[in-house]
Amino acid sequence: MAVQLGCPYQCIYCDQKAATGADLYQKESLFPETVRKWLSYKKKTPPLSQIQIAFYGGSFTSLSLEEQSRLLAQVRPFLLDNTAGSLRISARPDSINEEILTLLWNSGVRTVELGVQSLDGDVLRLSGRGYKPEAVYSSVELLQARNFKIGLQLMPGLPGDTREKFFQTVEGTVRLRPGFTRIYPAIVLKGTPLERLYQKDDYSPLTLEEAVDWCAEGVSRFRAASIDVIRLGLQPTESIRSEANVVAGPFHPAFGQLVESRIALGRMIALFSGLKIEHEISAQKNFVFLVPARELSNYRGQHNGNLVKLRDYFGREFEILADQSITAPGIL
Repeated sequence: MAVQLGCPYQCIYCDQKAATGADLYQKESLFPETVRKWLSYKKKTPPLSQIQIAFYGGSFTSLSLEEQSRLLAQVRPFLLDNTAGSLRISARPDSINEEILTLLWNSGVRTVELGVQSLDGDVLRLSGRGYKPEAVYSSVELLQARNFKIGLQLMPGLPGDTREKFFQTVEGTVRLRPGFTRIYPAIVLKGTPLERLYQKDDYSPLTLEEAVDWCAEGVSRFRAASIDVIRLGLQPTESIRSEANVVAGPFHPAFGQLVESRIALGRMIALFSGLKIEHEISAQKNFVFLVPARELSNYRGQHNGNLVKLRDYFGREFEILADQSITAPGIL
C-alpha cells in the first residue's frame, strides 16, 4: 500500500515512511516481482499455508470498497496458482464492518492485524487515534465470528500512558484472545506531531530501560496466556536507523533481544532465589546455570550483561552454559 493510504487521521506518532522504509505506492505491475523477491529470501519454500501476501503501510479497510476490491483482485492470481496461501492486511479498529469482512474473506484474506495501540481511552484521545476502546472490542468480535486470525498491535509509552495503563491494556488484550500480538514502544520520529510535543517538553518518551521492563512483563503475560508475540520494536529500516529520523525514545536495533534477555534474567533470579541452601554450602559452592542451547545468547544477555546483573543481585559469581538436551533452565 501507499504510505498512510486510507488513514482518516494523522496519529500523533506516525511517520509510515520511516517505519516501513517505503514512501511510494506499490505499483500493481510490480506485484509479481515483489512476491518473487521476498520468496527468494527463503533458502527453501515454506509450506503454502505459511505464505501470505500482506497489505501494510496504511489502513486497508479505510479505503473505499471499490479500491479494496480492485487491489485484492490484483493478487488473486497468486492464490489461484498456489504461489501464496492467503492474504493479510492491517486495519484500524474502527474500519471493520460486515460488508468489508465479506469482501475480505471472499478475496482470500485470512489474517487481519488491528492497530490497537492502547485500550485506554485517554491514551487513544491524546494520540489522535480517533476512536474509543469500544471500537476494538466490536471489531475483534466481528472478526472472531468470521474466523479470521487476529493480530493486535500495541504501542506502550504514548502520551498519557503509564505502566499501570499498559498492563491494563495487556490484560484486556489477553481477554480478547487474539492469535498474536506485536509490541512497538512509542518513539519520537522527526516531523511528527509527537516531535513537536517533545520539543515543547509536553511529552517524555519511555527510556530504553523502561521500555524493556514494560515489554518483558507484557510478553511474559501473553506467553502465559498462550498468545504469541511476533514482533518487539520497530523494524530497523534504513530510515529508522538514521539518527536524524529518531529524535528520542527507546529505539534499539536489537530491542527484541533486550526484552528476551530481561525475561531470561528474571527466570534465573527466580530459580536461584527458590533454592534452599545451607549458608555454609552456599558460601562455598559455585553455581552454574544450564540453559537451552538455542537460547544461550538471551540468557547471557548482550555483552554478557546478565552475568553482571546476577553478580550484582546476589553478590556472587555465576556461569551460564548451554545444554542441548534441555528446554528450561536449571542449576548445577
